Amino acid sequence: MASTLDLAWSWAASICRVAVASSVVVVVGGGAIGAELAQGFSRFGTRVTVVQHGDRLLGADEPEAGRLLGQ
Repeated sequence: MASTLDLAWSWAASICRVAVASSVVVVVGGGAIGAELAQGFSRFGTRVTVVQHGDRLLGADEPEAGRLLGQ
C-alpha cells in the first residue's frame, strides 16, 4: 500500500499532463503546492475550491500572503 505522501506526489505530478481541464476542481490543502495548483486551474477557467485545515491559506508562510491569496 502506498503512503499518503506517495499518492500526493504521484497525483500532483500527473495532474500537469491533463489534456482537458475540468470545469470544477477541489484542491485539498492550501499550502504552496495546493495554491499553485488552484491558481493554474483557475487561469484555465476552472472553478476551484480550496479546502484548508487552518484559518488561512499558506499557513506556513507570511500571514499577509495567505490573507491576500484568500481574498
